[in-house]
Amino acid sequence: MSSTRLRKLKKGFILNAYKDSYFIRQRMKYFLQVNDLYKVEEQKVRVNDNNFVGGKSEIQLSLRVSWKKEKNEFGDTILIVKIHKDGSVLESRIENAIPKLQTIFGPIISKSNSEKFYEVRLFLKQKDCRERINIMEEIEMDPEGFIQLSKYHKWNYISSPHLLLAGESGSGKSRVLYGIIYKFLGETTKDNLFICDGKGKGEDLYKLSKYTLNLPNVGGTDEEIFDYIKDVENLMDRRFAGTDSKTNPIFLVVDEFAALRISMDKKDFVEMNNSLRRIILMGRSANVHLLMALQRAETSVIDGAIRDNFAIRIGLQNLSVENFKMVFGISKDESILERERGQGYISIGGKMEQYESPIVVLPWDKEEDLL
Repeated sequence: MSSTRLRKLKKGFILNAYKDSYFIRQRMKYFLQVNDLYKVEEQKVRVNDNNFVGGKSEIQLSLRVSWKKEKNEFGDTILIVKIHKDGSVLESRIENAIPKLQTIFGPIISKSNSEKFYEVRLFLKQKDCRERINIMEEIEMDPEGFIQLSKYHKWNYISSPHLLLAGESGSGKSRVLYGIIYKFLGETTKDNLFICDGKGKGEDLYKLSKYTLNLPNVGGTDEEIFDYIKDVENLMDRRFAGTDSKTNPIFLVVDEFAALRISMDKKDFVEMNNSLRRIILMGRSANVHLLMALQRAETSVIDGAIRDNFAIRIGLQNLSVENFKMVFGISKDESILERERGQGYISIGGKMEQYESPIVVLPWDKEEDLL
């Protein structure tokens, strides 16, 4: 296991070193310095018998970090970091510093605290654990019965027919949504996709779905959204009646549901909400599937009978305590790590794990803007 400590302060670090071992060592020293995991002492210089002036500062004490690498079952490089305790005042700074490791190296997988050290496991490079999706590329229809949600997670929509995606502004929710819609094109025909954008026709989801992906059923007004949701309900009923084939799945996407509650006529909203209830309760038997994306999952936003029937739930970035409980049905405690944009948690069949979203390439992206 390699190790280092800070021996002198630097104004610049070589953080993109060619050799991997040097790359890690430099970043470890950078981590120690920027998080003040050291103590300096100013060296005094004697001028005469009675006078001293300040000299250069030298490091008196530094915490030690050690690390090793290993591969996981997917071939990703995992970095295991130990921040050693020394009984000094510096120990109190470790917990606040640990989240910075994922900015320097990559997403944190787990962390633990023992008598002698803190241990953090993380992906050495963020790109190692993230699939890349370019929605401008052609995708062929080749149904597999599942949607790849990340490198590690699949949505088996046959057994788990509906998905809830939650994330507050700036969490990366829209890109995850675009990536899933793009993957739908490999599972069904375009006329079996229904996209409802509660934010309106001027927003990216509407424009990407209608003009980039050329989908025919894209709604951006209250009237269009109401009609498309009723269309899906009617298609479901036709499948139950045996007048329509269940072979190809139907996917209904509803984004920013809260906006519809505010803008839509109250009577129409109640009717639409009842249709969504029927779809989420009965859709599986007709191969009809609902993907709902929203910022907050409180019952003031989404009907509890609808919210509680999503078998797969994704919560992005750092949901509030209340929102986390509404999305996942459990309390947020100290085991829930701080997450960055495009990261979060996923629950499949009640089992919750960390989630790393795909890197979704959009028509207007520059490389440095990608998640």
